Amino acid sequence: MNTHVIDTASVNPALERLEPLWTHASESLFLGGLQQVRSDWDLHTSVLDFEWGRNYYISRFLTLRPFFGLKGFWLNQDYQLDYTGFLDPARTTFGESKVHSDQDSWGFGIRFGTHTAWYFSHHWSVYSDLALTAAWTKFDLERRDRVLIAATNTDAEVAHLDYDRYAMTPIMELGVGLRWEIWFNDDNYHALIQAGWEEQLWWNFNRLYRIDAPSAGSGSLQYQGLTMKFQFDF
Repeated sequence: MNTHVIDTASVNPALERLEPLWTHASESLFLGGLQQVRSDWDLHTSVLDFEWGRNYYISRFLTLRPFFGLKGFWLNQDYQLDYTGFLDPARTTFGESKVHSDQDSWGFGIRFGTHTAWYFSHHWSVYSDLALTAAWTKFDLERRDRVLIAATNTDAEVAHLDYDRYAMTPIMELGVGLRWEIWFNDDNYHALIQAGWEEQLWWNFNRLYRIDAPSAGSGSLQYQGLTMKFQFDF
């Protein structure tokens, strides 16, 4: 799964103040204030789940499928910021501050949970899914800051951080939706179509370094959206 988001904010420095939350060069560099900031966030996610489970028919209207297994994943985040503003209080000279943060992560851990289905007819049901994982995770973190001043032809790297972190990452997966399924050929074959809403929460997973608040702690990575599933088994 790939996600790419770009956003831009602009102000008139004479009337408004744009706060640079990710750069440390604003106070000493942009004496006339920031005029624009552009952010570019790129997320690449690869997940591989192995699970063992079994269906239990609690009644003709309710089924449970408890399972356990393993989860492995590889995630790469690239976060780039481009600050543009005035270098002098008279606001006649421009400069830029560029921030590039990269977080490469991988991990694996034990995954367990249950799939539940409530039937209100022979073919139709409402399902809900829950899965929990405790994943040992390695974070490879890097950040580079550059300052560009066209008037003096300056392009200098002012900061470079490269470090690793290891942590246990809790992951919670939730899903709910509507399902249609059919059994045929003396119940030897089974087909299923379902649509629902899925949410995932990866606690303390965003560890990109902020110079203005290096001890502020980590943020959580969240996924949510509509999902479709088509299945045929025998």
